[in-house]
Amino acid sequence: DKLGGDAVVLLAIVASSFSMVWLKELIMRYKPVTLLRWIYPVAAVMMLPIGLGPLLRTDFSAMPAHVAWIVAYVAVVPTFGPNYLLIYSLHYVKPTISSIYFYLEPVIATAISVAMHMDTLLWDRALASLAVFAGVLLVVLSYKNRPSTPRHTGE
Repeated sequence: DKLGGDAVVLLAIVASSFSMVWLKELIMRYKPVTLLRWIYPVAAVMMLPIGLGPLLRTDFSAMPAHVAWIVAYVAVVPTFGPNYLLIYSLHYVKPTISSIYFYLEPVIATAISVAMHMDTLLWDRALASLAVFAGVLLVVLSYKNRPSTPRHTGE
């Protein structure tokens, strides 16, 4: 069901946004690999109610051997890689800057796939891209127009 999948993606984005801000102290204290070593098992347990049934019904013996390499590639390159880089970047930039790149990632991936004629641009993807750009613009403007707060001098 497309709506259910969209809801899971939305939930993941919201959770990721909050974690970048709320877990900043942990992110600064531990190495990215250490954090991911905890995040992925916790996420796997959280996904059990959704994925356990299909996982148990899958006939792994019927899959060609090269499927394991494809699964490993998907687990490392587009999953672990960007998450590692996102956590790594938070050691050096503000969460808002890092999240802007995080949110633009699917828009850029869609643009590249359309440019390479591997996909077509449909109205829902264009609308979603505009929503991402609008959100990024709001974040940038909120920081740009934020009044500077005077520092306490101790007097």
